[in-house]
Amino acid sequence: MRVLITGHAGFVGRHMADEFRRQGHTVHGIDLANGHDMLDVLRNPAWTSEHVRGTVDLAVHCAAHVKGREEIDGSPLAVATNLALDSIFFRWLELANVPDAIYFSSSAAYPVATQNSGYRIDLSEDMAEPVDQFFGEPDATYGWAKLTGERLVRHAQEKGHRVFVVRPFSGYGEDQPLDYPFPSFIARAARRADPFEIWGDGEQVRDFVHIDDVVGAVFAMLGQGVQGRLNIGTGRPTSFNQLAEMVIDKVGGGYRPQIEHLPAKPVGVRYRVADTTKLRKVYQPRISLEQGIEQALRSTRWTGVVAS
Repeated sequence: MRVLITGHAGFVGRHMADEFRRQGHTVHGIDLANGHDMLDVLRNPAWTSEHVRGTVDLAVHCAAHVKGREEIDGSPLAVATNLALDSIFFRWLELANVPDAIYFSSSAAYPVATQNSGYRIDLSEDMAEPVDQFFGEPDATYGWAKLTGERLVRHAQEKGHRVFVVRPFSGYGEDQPLDYPFPSFIARAARRADPFEIWGDGEQVRDFVHIDDVVGAVFAMLGQGVQGRLNIGTGRPTSFNQLAEMVIDKVGGGYRPQIEHLPAKPVGVRYRVADTTKLRKVYQPRISLEQGIEQALRSTRWTGVVAS
């Protein structure tokens, strides 16, 4: 296939691009890191002209403005630029006559009321329907943009495009930016930080899923032609306190730092875990959180730090 990936230099995009190339597909990427402003590129008539039409078999939309919880809570208008990215992408999809697309939505599309209720509710795909009085609002402008993007998916499907929608939960990996909790915890443990900082009280719970399983699930969904939205998670609840203990234990060597909670830092919702009923009919996650931690600590990014 001839594949176009937006945000192909980002954490998710580059892993998707690597797998497409590994399978022998031709990949073209658009990313700010390579000097491409996606809004300008996809507005360019050269991308929608007759000689472009029919030259892309699949478009994968990974591009988004997000730098972790601090950015989501602290810069809502900056994050809201994702609305423009998504609208331009789907308009381009139509003009360039691209038959298939993958839209990376997010678990942030789920209503925060269900995640702050005090109950441990696993989130199923039908719980992020158009907002009403029962479900309530998604998570900040980032969640609103993703939910709106899913509405644009419906219009693209009405135009005849086959669009796959995935909702990754807390994806992680050894090469993830330090704006996210998993690599930040790995970095603290690798340098044997003491005290070991955890934002909030550490009891906020997430569903951590390895980037290889995110990619694997997307390819399984694509290969099987699975329609509708698909959660990508493990269904395993892990608090930040538990994650920290797991990382510290894996470092070993007598490293037992004092835990310092930072209550002034943003923490997001209290409990965000995927209902994986639909996913497990398509794909079985293969990398446990323990294995993911071990891989990260063994990676070239951190081995020298740990050894020192």
